[in-house]
This record gives sequence, structure tokens and C-alpha cells, in this order.
Amino acid sequence: GSHVINSAVSPGCIISGKIENSVLSPGVVVEKGSSVKDSIIMHDTVIREGTSVERCIIDKYVLIGKESDIGRGDATMANRVFPEHLNTGLTLIGKEALVPDNVTIGTNCIIHSKVESKDFLARQISNGENLQKTEVRQ
Repeated sequence: GSHVINSAVSPGCIISGKIENSVLSPGVVVEKGSSVKDSIIMHDTVIREGTSVERCIIDKYVLIGKESDIGRGDATMANRVFPEHLNTGLTLIGKEALVPDNVTIGTNCIIHSKVESKDFLARQISNGENLQKTEVRQ
């Protein structure tokens, strides 16, 4: 059920969706109905069913929930915190991030390492925004 075009797919990947112009490291899983385009996906990342990933660099051990839309939007809106570095439409997702189901993340966004589902206070991250792990105060 996979469809791979102009991409490098490492051994150990399980591809049941569509991959185009992308690089997938070992152990990446792309479930049925999902698509990855113009992206780099690092080791042991899972992209759940029905999700679209475009122009992203996703670090290792990331879980992207079902029916999410990652990396599409207005590429001219630079990142709010790092406008001189992140202004060409890429979206970055850090190591061990857990992105919940039904989330939309725009372009030029940074989702920091070890972010969890509870850190997503809204289901939409606008173009150029950043999401960090919420600190727990005791």
C-alpha cells in the first residue's frame, strides 16, 4: 500500500502511505493514508494514519498523531523567535516530541524536544510560532 517517489527510505521503515522527495531514517513508520513530502524524518519516528507532513525536519523518537496537518501554510511568515534562521517554510519538530491527534502546525514553526500532548493547549500552532514543554511548578 505504499507509494514512494524520489526518496531515500532506510532499512527497517514501514511505509503504508505516500512518500515524495524525502529522506527517512531507519525504523520510521508512516501509516495508511499519511503522506510525507519534501521532508527529513529521523530514526524511529511514527506518523499515524491520515496525517500530512510537508517541508519538515523531524528528529528521532517522535510520534505524530492521527489526522494531523504539519508544515503547510504561509511560508513568508518567519519564525517569531528566530526570524533570521527560520524563514523559508521549514517546520522543525524536536526529539521525543509527542504530537496529539488532529493538530495543525504551520510553517516556520518549532516544536521543541520532549513536548507532550498536554503541552498543546490549542490544536493549531500558527505559522512562525514555537511550542515548548510546559513547566510543572510545585
